[in-house]
Amino acid sequence: MEILKIQIQRELVSFRLRIDLETGRGIHVLFGRSGVGKTQTLECVAGLSRPDSGLISLGDRILFKKVDGERIVNVPPRSRRIGYVFQDGALFPHKTLLENVMYPMRTSQKGAAKEAATELLGEMGLRNLVDRYPSEVSGGQKRRAAIARALASEPALLLLDEPFVHLDRVVRSKLMDDLTALVEEHQVPAILVTHDLDVAATVADSISVMEDGEIIQSGSREEVLFRPVSGGLARLLGDVNILTGKVAGESSGVWEVTAVNSVWFVPHLGLLPIGQEVEVVIRTGSVKIIKQDMEVPESLSLNVRSASVAMIDRRPDFYWVQFGLDSGGTITGRIPSDTFRRTGLNEGDSCTISITADGISLFPLDSSTSDAG
Repeated sequence: MEILKIQIQRELVSFRLRIDLETGRGIHVLFGRSGVGKTQTLECVAGLSRPDSGLISLGDRILFKKVDGERIVNVPPRSRRIGYVFQDGALFPHKTLLENVMYPMRTSQKGAAKEAATELLGEMGLRNLVDRYPSEVSGGQKRRAAIARALASEPALLLLDEPFVHLDRVVRSKLMDDLTALVEEHQVPAILVTHDLDVAATVADSISVMEDGEIIQSGSREEVLFRPVSGGLARLLGDVNILTGKVAGESSGVWEVTAVNSVWFVPHLGLLPIGQEVEVVIRTGSVKIIKQDMEVPESLSLNVRSASVAMIDRRPDFYWVQFGLDSGGTITGRIPSDTFRRTGLNEGDSCTISITADGISLFPLDSSTSDAG
């Protein structure tokens, strides 16, 4: 796989796009709210938009370069060897799915192109729909055909702009699985834009979080999702509980923090003064129910709490469960549906909960970033 390097600046209406990124394996997700520069970044890489300055390279090929005192390089989009999946698919309405996929192929032999295109559509589960027009297939099938077309030119890089948006839950889940398998099979690196955290958490090998035209954290999926660099980023990255407290002490690499009339124990990587006011950030997915008469595993032993079930909000795959702590305050957990049903708990029932060691972090209240976490 070829390494993509992006070091660009571009003045936009409401902010300046400043991207410094290097990636080249698996699926790299650009994650952030709408309007922070994710799609503009893809367009610059594809050659559909031109940065004001900087460098974009793919392997040993320079795709764009504009540096003071040097010759400007701006390779046309068709020559960049990049496959692009637009948010709406952008299939040609007057061509069949087969003809759409054949269109970008680099061969003059129609028979070979037809065979290769049929194979790609087959990989996307569309072998029986090759002669259909875009208007005759579903939204999910259009998106699959668009991915097949993007791969048809044997690109060195695949770009995908919100490929799962507006798809229902079942269709989206299957397409996410198929896309990750396809990227692995074809050994082509991909950059995928999304504002949906579930998508990022499911398909990403690595993630860059964007805000106002800049990358505020970049790393592996686990590093970004489980070790955000600030409380604000933790909020952006998903459903979390925020408790306000103070550092009361430290022992054996664990902070002792007082919050909501209780002491919380937080593994740490940095230094904080005693008395420092902090935000205790607890991921909802890290809240676990401890079964009666169950020996508490070591991974859950730091923060065991007596509680009661205050509210249950049932969703198809999980339940939002609000727990009232006996010490005061509430904690919300995202509990898998099957797991919660097996507990037999109802609203008002007493229970014991805990927090996984990697699901709780600290951030100083007087700083947007921290070395602690």
